[in-house]
Amino acid sequence: MMNKKSSSGSSLFLMEMIVAVFFFILCASTCILVFVNSNNRSRLASDTNRSVLEAESIAESIKGGRFEELLAAGHGMKLDDGSCVMGWNRDWTPAEEAKDRVYQAVVSVLMDGQMETADIVISRVRDQQELYRLQIKKYQ
Repeated sequence: MMNKKSSSGSSLFLMEMIVAVFFFILCASTCILVFVNSNNRSRLASDTNRSVLEAESIAESIKGGRFEELLAAGHGMKLDDGSCVMGWNRDWTPAEEAKDRVYQAVVSVLMDGQMETADIVISRVRDQQELYRLQIKKYQ
């Protein structure tokens, strides 16, 4: 008689379970990546919308001649090159100290004869990603 070793099938079941667990891990990691990506896009859209509002507010204060008052109220500071820096914390409230800033606006105002041109750039401080840029002109 031949001596045959009888396999109980447990090794096949174990391999099937390993493949099934690997498949579920792969699906779960894909779902997590999709949710993280959508969260990042949502945050970017929210930041962009808020930066548009802040840039328009700065532009209106420049057009209305109230920009110096805005800076004097502690919402920003002038730099040596004539530009101004304004900052906000994570909740988009004005941040006076540089270490508290999450978002910042750099405002450059140039005079060319009777034409005043302002360039407003709002970006994230962490990665210097530009969120919004607005250029305005005002005739004096």
